[in-house]
Amino acid sequence: MERVVEMPTQVLPVPVTIISGFLGAGKTTLLYRMLTQSDQKLGVLVNDFASINIDAALIENTQPDRIALTNGCVCCTIQDDLIASALKLIQASPFLDRIIVETSGISLPSSVASAFQMSPVKDRFIVDRIFCLVDAAEFLDLDYESTEIAIDQAAASDILFLNKCDLVSVTVLDGIEQMLWRALPAMRIVRTVNAEIPWSILLEPAFERDRRQDGPAVVATLEKPHQHDVSQFSSWSWSSNRPVSEAAFRAAIESLSAGIMRAKGIVYFVGCPDERAILQLVGRRASLDLQPCSGGRRQSAVVMIGRAGLLEPADLDLLFAGVTEPFVEHDQKGDRAVIA
Repeated sequence: MERVVEMPTQVLPVPVTIISGFLGAGKTTLLYRMLTQSDQKLGVLVNDFASINIDAALIENTQPDRIALTNGCVCCTIQDDLIASALKLIQASPFLDRIIVETSGISLPSSVASAFQMSPVKDRFIVDRIFCLVDAAEFLDLDYESTEIAIDQAAASDILFLNKCDLVSVTVLDGIEQMLWRALPAMRIVRTVNAEIPWSILLEPAFERDRRQDGPAVVATLEKPHQHDVSQFSSWSWSSNRPVSEAAFRAAIESLSAGIMRAKGIVYFVGCPDERAILQLVGRRASLDLQPCSGGRRQSAVVMIGRAGLLEPADLDLLFAGVTEPFVEHDQKGDRAVIA
């Protein structure tokens, strides 16, 4: 799990989401939803924005390689160089909350992610989530080479969205998941129809990039599953006023089951009186971002969203019961008194 120490004066890089998937998996449908329904200002890089078929009423102005929407989002075509296109995008629209990159149907997201990690742009962007869509209706009919490409795309992703689930039976869906889990045992899989995925998994609120906000506010931004998601998702939360062992907390996060799709939290570690850690987890990707903090109430809290039936509250309660340490006080003689 990544451990990042943030300098107070550091300019935050632009978060990047990569969306991959084989031809016809539903990437364009997902991009349309994100562009037209998100409350964030998104910059979307695609191979051909004409394929997204954006409603004319939502378009503010157009250029040969760029469409600006009335909600502040921008859609651009990827020119010869992806990174050059990304730099051009943030220069033209410096207040974007996030960049979304749609890969071609046969490309690997790992190659796209690597491009953003190269000098001199690695400080300008940060790839913090990679999603892969799989067409449930067509996956079992792919030839060997296409199946290998689809699995390689899934292997590089943080969460796999098994899309078009309404077109096949539950038995077929179970079979596809078992096939994918045999190849990728740790893969997080979300079943979906028409690429309808909770915003709490796709995007965090834009104001969350302001790292000065109070800890409880960070945790509160992880929305609970909406009513139409209740059958598939469930949530769990934990909080404690006790000091937290960093080693035990990291071990707990690394041992989470494949049913956990999204988590965030604010944690106060033992021996770090002037720092707090912000937990961000998207599928298999987790990080702890250390930040300076002032005194006051030091209450750690974590919220998680996962697939119903795979997120077990009792197991999580037991797991996180072991991350805290007892309070230790010293009397005037210097003797230690342990308060449970």
